[in-house]
Amino acid sequence: MAQAKVLTEKDVRRVLLYIAAHKHPTRNRAMFLMTTNCGMRVGEVAALRLCDVLTKEGKICESVYLKPEQTKGSKGRTVILSERIQSEVHGYLCSRFKLKDLLAVTMTDTTRALFTNQKNPHRGFSANTLAQF
Repeated sequence: MAQAKVLTEKDVRRVLLYIAAHKHPTRNRAMFLMTTNCGMRVGEVAALRLCDVLTKEGKICESVYLKPEQTKGSKGRTVILSERIQSEVHGYLCSRFKLKDLLAVTMTDTTRALFTNQKNPHRGFSANTLAQF
């Protein structure tokens, strides 16, 4: 089987410029950077829930544990979220919930999908839909 093409820094910058010029740039930027900077697969990003990335204090976690059912190969793993990714996810959640502090979000149903679409804001994206981006 052929190896997937790896994006160069120039490719990443071009994709980020494209994302910035279209709808939902904060959400799409956070999703894209989680795949490129954290090495997460599209299905893993689609499977993330609010409770996976938010602490009870409303802060973004420094790492995320992906359960076996969230990963390819059914083996759980821990993914480190860099400060940049934490900032991107924080910015996305602040714009999604129209809040500056995410503490209020922790008092709601945090089992909802982290990344949602307009059609079904509670269920979120499927891995297949996310791959279409």
